Amino acid sequence: PAGAVLGDRYYQKWKPSLGQSWAMTQWGEIGAQTSGSVFYLLTTEPQPPVYNWNPNVDLKVYQQDYNRKYTAYEKDREQWEKCHMLCYTLGYPLGTWFENKFFRNRQYTFGDGLMLTWGRLTGSIYGIFVYDLLSLASDDLKMQSLVQAAGSIGGAIAMDRFILKKDYTTGQSILMFLGAISGGFFAAGIPVILEVDEAKVYDVAAIVGSLGGYYLTSRVIDIRSEANSATKETNSFSIAPTLIPHKNKILPGVNLSMTFD
Repeated sequence: PAGAVLGDRYYQKWKPSLGQSWAMTQWGEIGAQTSGSVFYLLTTEPQPPVYNWNPNVDLKVYQQDYNRKYTAYEKDREQWEKCHMLCYTLGYPLGTWFENKFFRNRQYTFGDGLMLTWGRLTGSIYGIFVYDLLSLASDDLKMQSLVQAAGSIGGAIAMDRFILKKDYTTGQSILMFLGAISGGFFAAGIPVILEVDEAKVYDVAAIVGSLGGYYLTSRVIDIRSEANSATKETNSFSIAPTLIPHKNKILPGVNLSMTFD
């Protein structure tokens, strides 16, 4: 209820369009991802004590000591997870504020909002590829998480510049994403055919191929400019609880309705 009340309050204040609302959601998730990654990087995740019994020590005494250490570990772990979740939760409104502060004047359609989603996703994936290309430690999960968060931010900002002064429809944004996926898989398939064993070649091929897919798809579809966009968004999205009869029973369900221009 608190989230619904606050959401309604800020909706009345900011008056975002459907595309702008979607963009705010994406930046909220990016903020949560980034704050969670920073917390993960700056803290030490509690680890369970190692069970290494010495036969020279009484087993019962050792077991009691181990149980005491494990109980302390569980408390530390629970506290760490709570702090991590708190940091993650606080990042969401910060990300939403960031979007409203720096991108509130953008004229986003719902398709534009989806394009930001694709930028965020591909940026995060590129972060993994770049991490591998830099030959960083494969078991350093903290740095991997931070690089992925940085990729999400960079991808969203780059996509915002890419769609500047353009109005993508929902169908066009989906085609753009499919084009990027197809380009990435096609390019990554070439080293497979050539039987290349170097993993970094696949990383570079996937990045170049997906970027090429974005570019080529944008060249073959007719994208409206913001200045010439005379039609209004007709996209709608609604979700509501419902009841579904099934074998003489009434089951809870969800009624999802989506309409695209």
